Amino acid sequence: MQIQNDTKATVFPQTDLSVNLKEGGTYTATVTEKLPNNEAIVQVKGQDMHVKFEGNVPDAGKITLQVTDMGQNLPIVKAVAAQTAPSVDKGAAGLPLPENIRQAIQVLNQYHIPISRETLKNIRAYIEKGPGTPEQKLETIINMAKKQLDFTPQQIKAVHEALHGRSLGEVLNELVKEMDPEFKVQNPSIFRSEATLEFHQTGQTQVSGSSNALQVALQEALKQVKTSPNLSMVLQFMKGKQELLETVHHAVERAEQLHASGRELAARQELATALINFVENEPPEKEAEFAYRISNEIIATIPVQSRDLIVTTITKKLSQAAIDFKNIKRDITNTLRVAENLIKQAPVQVRQPLEAVIKQLDNAILKSDFMLYTDMGTEKKLMQASSQLHEARKLLGKGEFSKASEIVHQVRDTVDKLIFQPSDQRVKHFVSKELLNLERQPLEKEILRAFNEPYQTLRQEPGARHALEYIRRLGITYDSDIAHRLVSGDGSGTDAEASLKNSLLRLIQAEGNNPRVEQALNNLTGQQLMSKTDNSGLQTMLFTLPIILRDQLENVKVFLKSNQSKQKIDWENCSLYFLLETKRMGDVGIQLTSIDKTLSVTVKNDRLDFQNKMEPLVKTAKGRLEDIGYKIGTIQFSRLTPTEKTEERKEQSKNPSFTERGYDFSV
Repeated sequence: MQIQNDTKATVFPQTDLSVNLKEGGTYTATVTEKLPNNEAIVQVKGQDMHVKFEGNVPDAGKITLQVTDMGQNLPIVKAVAAQTAPSVDKGAAGLPLPENIRQAIQVLNQYHIPISRETLKNIRAYIEKGPGTPEQKLETIINMAKKQLDFTPQQIKAVHEALHGRSLGEVLNELVKEMDPEFKVQNPSIFRSEATLEFHQTGQTQVSGSSNALQVALQEALKQVKTSPNLSMVLQFMKGKQELLETVHHAVERAEQLHASGRELAARQELATALINFVENEPPEKEAEFAYRISNEIIATIPVQSRDLIVTTITKKLSQAAIDFKNIKRDITNTLRVAENLIKQAPVQVRQPLEAVIKQLDNAILKSDFMLYTDMGTEKKLMQASSQLHEARKLLGKGEFSKASEIVHQVRDTVDKLIFQPSDQRVKHFVSKELLNLERQPLEKEILRAFNEPYQTLRQEPGARHALEYIRRLGITYDSDIAHRLVSGDGSGTDAEASLKNSLLRLIQAEGNNPRVEQALNNLTGQQLMSKTDNSGLQTMLFTLPIILRDQLENVKVFLKSNQSKQKIDWENCSLYFLLETKRMGDVGIQLTSIDKTLSVTVKNDRLDFQNKMEPLVKTAKGRLEDIGYKIGTIQFSRLTPTEKTEERKEQSKNPSFTERGYDFSV
């Protein structure tokens, strides 16, 4: 029996996109119109293309053409004999091809993939010698063909690993234990051992306990800097206080140099500035220098020797985030005001500013730094605003200008009232991240940190941006992040360098080939390939994400299907299917289908008491989905495995197959 994520195709109509021709590729085409200068209009894959032929243009009708040059204004092609393509029935020696290879060639022909000798050789080697069952191999070939991927050995191996290999969490768990047998995974944090945990707890207690003593020393030093006539005595006093010297040692060294050169006033100013930054309860004019002041509770958890650097770094980042938020808020509000006036005066011209403000909002949610620190309330309001503007755009298309104007005014009023308020929880995460960045971590710890850190952030404060950051830190966007960094000239590259994929690549460079490292890398690369932009207008994506459940690295598989236009997912009309592999509840399938922002939810599991346990959680999730603009339609519970399965089916593999309609979960 097969359980399918069976969403009707009519929900996701395809849009026309340009044909993706490859130089050297051979295609079946139809000449529809001859033009001067050996040019013609030909139909390839159902779409008309303007091409130029080498030599005379063939007569109208079906032909086989080969692309020889894609670097000109028009693609240069030549007509070739149809038999140049490899025979489906005969191999190189004239012998009949095995059935499974013939099936693979038929798949490539079905999706108009050019079949070269190299392609056929790679597919044959995979089918005859590669891992997996014949069904899994054919499924890998089908999905690569749908994505128009090149059939190289590396890409075949990566896609097979993502679809049919071991779970990424399991491989990572074994890899880290192989590198360090004492390493433990704990939820919500990762520690090397109980002794390390005790050290962290004791260290934080000591820092908190010594905080008052340090403040007393800082205040006494500041008092002497302001009142003592003998600066040499002040410097001697500060150098005699070890905890004080650790905090402001750079300022003391600088003051000594200034004092030695006869600049006593400058030396006192240097000391006073450094001390004031660390003294609690400073006057308001000092606090006003910063857009955000870190709470004393957070400061107390920072080790003394790192406090100066961490506080300075966080203050600068949060201050810049506040400035960015203010600028984006101003731009969005002004553009909405223009759109509102145009709706009343010239509604035909309003589409461009409305599209611009939707793009501004989406970029703010997905790309701006301030979204990493702001509170959940602000994030939800921005997402609601984006959802409302999409609705206003639809109303404009229907000619309902008054309703559209009302929505635009409401969104402008909401955005105008937003205040940038960093969440203490998110600031704490940032402090922890900066502290870890100061230490040189062992590679095994970096590997787990790469996904555990963003995962814990997502777990404690689930949100759209945190979900994206989790996927980014795994390395699924690694190549695009590197490309963006090179194009933009950004030299930081922190996101890509801190990713799991980058850590695995570094591990191979440092220690050579390791089967588990290669498995993990192939899994991530396969996910990237299976999430590649589709040319059909119907976008599919596959993710297999490690999560931590009860001190174990588990796995959740996510399949996404949606319309896409201009490389953007249509979130209002899409389908998501989650397959969670859990030890306590067994396999759990969650299917979300959105049609015009109306969401239907189906939760699948084979336990009899599953519905009673899950209904409270589903109600909570329902509220969160409504908060970001979805309307909840039906919520259903069903069995993951139909009861009428036969004994023969019981013994089949429990691995879900990745099909055009989603996961085909055979049991």
